Amino acid sequence: DKELKVTPLIPPADFDAIASNYTGRYQQMNYPHNTFEKVAQLFGFFADEQKVSHDTTGRLTIFGRPYIQIEDNLFQSDNSSSTHKVEFQIGLSGKANRLVSGTSSYRAIPWYQQKRLRQIPMLISILALLFATFRRPLVFFFQKQKHQRAKDWRYEWQYWTGACFVLGAIGLITIFLVLQDQVSDYGIPWSLNGVLALNTLGALSTLIAPWALYRVWTDRDLHRRGRIVNSLLILALIITAALLAEVNMVGFQYY
Repeated sequence: DKELKVTPLIPPADFDAIASNYTGRYQQMNYPHNTFEKVAQLFGFFADEQKVSHDTTGRLTIFGRPYIQIEDNLFQSDNSSSTHKVEFQIGLSGKANRLVSGTSSYRAIPWYQQKRLRQIPMLISILALLFATFRRPLVFFFQKQKHQRAKDWRYEWQYWTGACFVLGAIGLITIFLVLQDQVSDYGIPWSLNGVLALNTLGALSTLIAPWALYRVWTDRDLHRRGRIVNSLLILALIITAALLAEVNMVGFQYY
């Protein structure tokens, strides 16, 4: 095969002054083709993101490789064996709001929509709820504390609300594992509705979280450590409910 030779590209002299118009994070917008991609895109936390940065004079780093501007908003790979091109679409503000690469399209997202900023608090919250959910039956089984003292409504509320979110997360993981290779043109599988129902129950129950938090800090019988632990669990419920609602994992979804 004949090796492709590309004429070395020369970046525009004034490019560094406008490079910030293109930098940022972009989230993939493509139509998903199979069940796994549909669930992933609906869930939001696993959406494909690309970082565009200005690391080298006269060049942008896109997909981890250097690109040079060859026309207005059009960039070509700075590689002697590649002519791959990407194009940016510019919004009214003068900054890029779209990145197009072949058949793939990405939209610019603000810093607070980056998936990492949602994944970290969601992971911490789910782990806290997972610990609290499974701790109860373990304590009962190993220490026989079932009849030692009556649990008030806050304890029961925290437990069952957290259990809804934990079971929903387990159900979603199961869907990913079972359906990741199954091609489907009929939308989200019906099995996801069970996950959505659990998330919705948990989110509705979380609406009384401010009242529960108030009662925790006004309960004179609760020591300081108990107040902190209960407050952290309530905060985990609020974060989980808010993030699930933000990525359309609460309520019945058509797709």
